[in-house]
Amino acid sequence: MPHGTAIQISYGTLAAVAVLLGASAVFYYFPGIDLWAARELYVGDGKFYWSMNGLSHVIDGPVDMFLKFGFLISFICYLALCALKVKLPPELHKKLIFLYTTICCAELLIINFILKTHWGRARPHQLAEFHGPERSHFTAAWQYAHECLRNCSFTSGHAGMAACTALLAVFLPKTWRPAYLAVAVAFTALAAFTRMAHGAHFLSDVVISVLIVWTTAMVVRDIVIPAKP
Repeated sequence: MPHGTAIQISYGTLAAVAVLLGASAVFYYFPGIDLWAARELYVGDGKFYWSMNGLSHVIDGPVDMFLKFGFLISFICYLALCALKVKLPPELHKKLIFLYTTICCAELLIINFILKTHWGRARPHQLAEFHGPERSHFTAAWQYAHECLRNCSFTSGHAGMAACTALLAVFLPKTWRPAYLAVAVAFTALAAFTRMAHGAHFLSDVVISVLIVWTTAMVVRDIVIPAKP
């Protein structure tokens, strides 16, 4: 960034922050929303709506791993090009920095390291109410707890990873972006629903993960790809 150039915070970033804070407040102060959604997907005997559904296992397994390894391999290739001092077009370079910075900050740092590792929220299928073997207690979104020791429910890594597919729109021509974003949103919604219907996450887990990715992307975009005057 040139000397003396101030970072311009866009209205889109302010809107994303406002939506994230608003959704977080709703789920925190009205935790019954999470329990209602989980009960709607619970079919009894410790099982949820899609506990045995093949599609949920495909999205949870092969598709999720393909996305993670796809981003990882592309990031390694990018680092190799930088190490070899290969000149990339400036606009492409900015977009790649935007992509990898957003994924690292949102998915790896905030969602997986800070929240999932330390917040201790039990998954729906672990709750005593749903006959979970751990007999854990329900806690609200953003409520610090010790109901889970590792790989906990808050927030959803799968939903966050699915939301990251929308970031690839920056590499497409502007005329193609709306159609691609519609597909990315539909895929993210499907991935989020399968996690909930599998009893692995609450509604707030998937919603807040998606909003964290969106908000982080907007902040990084303002810094890396500022709007042209």
